[in-house]
Amino acid sequence: MFKVYKLIQDGWKPWINDWYTGYPFLKYYPPLSYLVAAFFGKILGTPIRGLAITLTLFSLIGMASLYKLTKNVPLSLLYPTLLAHSPIVTIEGAYPRLCALLVAPAFILGAKLILEGSAKEITLGSMLVSIVLLTHHSALLPLVVLMAVLYLRRIPSGYNIVRAIGIILVLTAFFYVPFILDYRYSNFFTITKHPYLFEYTSIKLKEILLSKYLLLMVPLLLTLLLSVRKTIRHITLAVTLIILATGYYSPVRSFYSLPLLSKMLPYRWLDVLPLVLVLGSSEVERKSIVKITAVALIIAVTLVLPYSIGGMPKDYLELAEFLKDEKERDWRFYVVPAVAPYSYLPALTGKLSLNGWYHEGNPADKEYSRMVYVVDRVIHHGQDNNLAEHYLLPYAARFFITSIQSPVPKPYKYVGKIGRFRIYEANTSFFTPVDLLIVGRFYDLPYRYIYMPSLTDIPQGVRTVMYLGEPKKSEERILLGFVKEGGTLIVIPERAGEFLGIKSVLIAMPNVTGFAPFVYEGKTWYGPVFKGNLTPIVKVSNYTLIGFKDVGKGRIYFIGGNLLFHSLYWNSSKELNFIFSLAKHENASLEYGNFIIGDTMFRATLNSTSGVAAIISIAYYPYWKVYIDGREVKVWRDYRTGLMVVSIPKGVHKIEGVYRDPFINLRYYSLLGWVLAGAYVLTRRKKTGKIKPMRPLSGPDR
Repeated sequence: MFKVYKLIQDGWKPWINDWYTGYPFLKYYPPLSYLVAAFFGKILGTPIRGLAITLTLFSLIGMASLYKLTKNVPLSLLYPTLLAHSPIVTIEGAYPRLCALLVAPAFILGAKLILEGSAKEITLGSMLVSIVLLTHHSALLPLVVLMAVLYLRRIPSGYNIVRAIGIILVLTAFFYVPFILDYRYSNFFTITKHPYLFEYTSIKLKEILLSKYLLLMVPLLLTLLLSVRKTIRHITLAVTLIILATGYYSPVRSFYSLPLLSKMLPYRWLDVLPLVLVLGSSEVERKSIVKITAVALIIAVTLVLPYSIGGMPKDYLELAEFLKDEKERDWRFYVVPAVAPYSYLPALTGKLSLNGWYHEGNPADKEYSRMVYVVDRVIHHGQDNNLAEHYLLPYAARFFITSIQSPVPKPYKYVGKIGRFRIYEANTSFFTPVDLLIVGRFYDLPYRYIYMPSLTDIPQGVRTVMYLGEPKKSEERILLGFVKEGGTLIVIPERAGEFLGIKSVLIAMPNVTGFAPFVYEGKTWYGPVFKGNLTPIVKVSNYTLIGFKDVGKGRIYFIGGNLLFHSLYWNSSKELNFIFSLAKHENASLEYGNFIIGDTMFRATLNSTSGVAAIISIAYYPYWKVYIDGREVKVWRDYRTGLMVVSIPKGVHKIEGVYRDPFINLRYYSLLGWVLAGAYVLTRRKKTGKIKPMRPLSGPDR
């Protein structure tokens, strides 16, 4: 409902800042059901009415398509009735997926028109297929399987296929071209790589067979059994769908390692089961009383399964009022545990939320997930190792709100309670100055820093670079230039070699006074140590464990013994603090005013006591352009938080960020395509004949 509200209020902006740390709005989620709901919601005054009209419209399209396919009114009416009791509605509330399934018969009808029809029918069929493609992408694979198994008997005309693909590409280009080209910035799960997700989204066979939803379809299953010879394909497909839905518990679980299947949540194979059964029932040549009885029985059962939805809780609305009354918009709130209803709060408050719904579209999802993990360790296990604040503060999460009584991360302080919600607050800034850059291997450490996996250049304002691992030759040149200009470099290699002119060798580490034991799981600890022209700080035998050398105006520290990992392994804050004490800091002050933020833009006046690198509390995305005093500046990505980083010069400056979507004009081309295709279908007068009930494309009539 938030997405529909957002479309009604502000139109379809390519980026919104309301959720997470901002994300490209509807770039990775087919938008048609939301756009239609927003259109009617705008006319009727509320998102809810828009949703209701859209569900009704999509139901009518689906029923009309099903009637064209089956010539059976009761079955056509039965199909949306079954979906109304689907877990998609009663448990998930997955509105766009429900819309896609309501119009799924249009996909089958469209495919039939494409494969068998004239030029006009190919165009109409392409439009019907496009409606489903633009409503929800996960329905595509099951529908293609359904079409192939039930109706495809021969290779269709290449001309028809090419023409249809061309039309579909034009009609869907505004969504699928950006989706495909920017897919690398999305965060879709490969379920087999996440065993907990694979198991959670799979259903045990017993649970499927005993579910109320499947019991509603028992009369249809019995109808199919009345004429097995004609419905054997439907029965086989129904059984296959049920087996696929078991996923993790399936005897063919390795099947899910295949590329397309690895993105498909197992339980979603059941989505098209009602359509398979309805289409199969239409093949049964028995007296009408059989089908009518089956329909009546299902409707009778559904009448005893009422569902109701309550109103918004009072404390939820009071929390929204509290947040709405707070001034400015340079901060976010975060409500935990993060359940779906909190995603609507930006609509009620006009403020930015660190909550959201649909993580796949969050450009900072990997980093956001780390934040969720460390916050969870605090609130559920009381383990505050000072990590959470290094996400929450750059994310500008001013209010940390819990619906449970639990510990909270530092430095949040309790400010009050509204119903079940406990509210905590911290001082935050939309622009966070950072002068330490860590490159190489990633460790989540309780300090403020920017992280990059590799180095192409160093942002101005960084005073210290810490390299974890072994720098490449191209990186060494950049690092040496940085040090010569006065920077501090800390190198912590993990193996033997030669780095920046200093050789290291791997040895069995002896214990060193003042350090935790150099032992790993009761065995010898191995680590690199250095030899050569270094000023030693800590020596081991004839080698240097920790040392430095001056280069130009700066200094390079070499730290051996895998000491960073050693400090984490032994939980030695003394060793960790020593390593980070070598970093040089400026302690710059960065203030800002005249702050404005909206969809696709932000603007502020900055005042910095020195040149600094600053984290901007908006997720990095390549289409963001940042300007300082009207001049475009480079934007880096902080791979720890997923946010943008820019260099801010000393003094007072105006900063502006603008999101420029290069695909925005595709909307108008696709709209023109829909207008022309619709006009062609409606204005051509040549009679093409009636569409017959669905049957195989070749072979005898059955």
